[in-house]
This record gives sequence, C-alpha cells and structure tokens, in this order.
Amino acid sequence: MKNTVHLLAYILLRAICGVLMLLPLGFSYGLARFLGNSACHVLRYRRQVVLKNLRIAFGVEMGESQLEKIAAESYRQIAMSFIELLIAPKLYTQIQHILEPKHFSLIQRLLQDGKGLITVSGHLGNWELQGAAAATAMSAPFTVAAVQQSNPYIDRFITRRRNEMGMQVAGTKAAMKLLLKALKNKQAIGLVADQNAGRDAVFVDFFGKIAATQPGPAQLALKFKAPL
Repeated sequence: MKNTVHLLAYILLRAICGVLMLLPLGFSYGLARFLGNSACHVLRYRRQVVLKNLRIAFGVEMGESQLEKIAAESYRQIAMSFIELLIAPKLYTQIQHILEPKHFSLIQRLLQDGKGLITVSGHLGNWELQGAAAATAMSAPFTVAAVQQSNPYIDRFITRRRNEMGMQVAGTKAAMKLLLKALKNKQAIGLVADQNAGRDAVFVDFFGKIAATQPGPAQLALKFKAPL
C-alpha cells in the first residue's frame, strides 16, 4: 500500500513537471506565489514558529506588520524554490542570466590550489540553483550533501534533477563516505548547514540564544586542510 501511494505521488509530480515545462515561466512563478500564500495561511503552527524566530532576530527593530510581510515572503520563496527545482532543465540553460556570479573567480583559484574546497550555505534563496551555478563555475566535480526523501521514486527524481545541474549527490546514508572521498580527491563539496545539529552540535550564541550548530564543515576543513 505504501509503495502504491509513493508511486502515485511520483506520477502526479511528473505530470505537474510536464505541464510546467510547457508553460511560460511567468505562469510557474505565479503558481509559486499562490502556493506560498496558501501555505502561509493554512500552516498556522509553522507560521507562528517563523514569526517567533523573526522576533528573536529583529527584536524591536520592526513592527508586527513588517514581520508578517517577511514571513509571507519566506513562504513564497520556498514555494518558488520548489517550482524552480521542478523546471530545472528549463532554467539551467539560462543559469548565467538568472544568477549574478560573485566570487566565482575566487572559487576557481582555491580549487587550483589543489586542497579541495568546502562550500557552506544556509537555506537562503534557491540553494538548488546556487549549487548549480557553483558547479557551472567550477567546471569540476562538485558533491553536495542532501537529505533523502521518504518517497524513493521522488528521491531518485530529485537526484536526477541535481545531476542534470552538474551536482553529484551524497544522500543521507552514504553522505559522509562520498564527501570524504571527494575531499580526498581534492574536489569541492557543498553543505547546507543551518539546521539543528542535535546531539552532535556545538552550542553557540546566535541572536542571544544558544543554538545547536553543525560542527561538520569546520571539522572537515581542519581534517583535510581544505579552505572553507
């Protein structure tokens, strides 16, 4: 039964992808805004978490109405990132026009030093397209860590999308092995390391709160003497 549900969800997703690939980009972004606005109003609990974090970050600098606008925009941005992943083949051909490259010459120079490279980002903007742009700029193998989806069909689909954009994916189960292999081969890896690190965390002050921070990027940089 579970496998049937996974398969049906995958078929639905592929059907949506097929339609979006045929339609103008403006329609896709309009759909993303609609989905983001809907999620903002429907997912009330998560919205309160977003607002709580914004209050921690901005304190009394912003009024409640301004924080509400930022929260709503964050939902729209997440929806847009999801839609952009679905239509990635269409966007990838225009990647240099969509993203303004900055510091890519530095990335290329660091790779030429032959020590590998560790790139770290948070869930800011579209991290999928950021990874694609970085892979394009490097013109070299770029391995990214990714959480595996519970639906194996969708997981393989998303992995293919990332492969098409020049990224080699290190899924949850084999992540460390593949990341270590890439660094041993003096290649670049990409990590999105802004979530709760749990028991393995280093606890640091962040906006006046003790945050469970990922130590992995720094540990890898020290172990392999790779620039971070």
